[in-house]
Amino acid sequence: VLSSLSPLSVMDRGYSICQDAATGAVITDVSKVSVGDQILVRLSRGSLEASVLGKRRRTGGDGGAGGAGGIDARDVSDPIDRSHPSDRSHRSDKETR
Repeated sequence: VLSSLSPLSVMDRGYSICQDAATGAVITDVSKVSVGDQILVRLSRGSLEASVLGKRRRTGGDGGAGGAGGIDARDVSDPIDRSHPSDRSHRSDKETR
């Protein structure tokens, strides 16, 4: 039972660890990255180098054991934010919604 909770066993079930590509810091909140940031996604068998194309904030579920814990299209009320931080300063609030 304990082995099923190990990070590698959890990753074998399809979970991953997202890290800032520059610092290696684990990313646990979309507010910690910006569109265009480089990230590293660690999988059970390898890793992916990726760029952030957009962000969605999870609005429901507790993220804990037995909770929803993930982003689900049925669970997201905020639209995808695909704007780069430097682009937002040139748009009105109405344009970014």
